[in-house]
Amino acid sequence: MVLEAYEAGKYNGIGFCFCSADPFVGLDFDNCRTPETGEVDSRVLEYVARFEDRYVEVSVSGTGIHLITCGKIQGGTNRGNYEIYDQDRFFTLTGALL
Repeated sequence: MVLEAYEAGKYNGIGFCFCSADPFVGLDFDNCRTPETGEVDSRVLEYVARFEDRYVEVSVSGTGIHLITCGKIQGGTNRGNYEIYDQDRFFTLTGALL
C-alpha cells in the first residue's frame, strides 16, 4: 500500500521512524561508498558483517549506507562518520540493497 502510493506520485519518498516501541536499531555510515563504482570501505563492510540479521542499503546520497537490525542502545550516538539510533530518528529508504 505504501509503495503503491509512492509510485502513484502521492509522496516524495518512503522512510522508517525509529521509536521506543520497536525493536530496531539503525546505523548510518557516511562517506564510505563510491557512487560511481559501488565500492564500500572494507572496514565498514567488516563491521556490517558482524550483524547476523540485518537489512543494508545504499543511502539517499549514494555515498553512505544504512544498516537496520534488532537491538537497543542508550540514546543516539554520533561517532564521526557513523551514527547509531534506536529512537527519535527517521531514515529515508532507497531500496537499493547492498
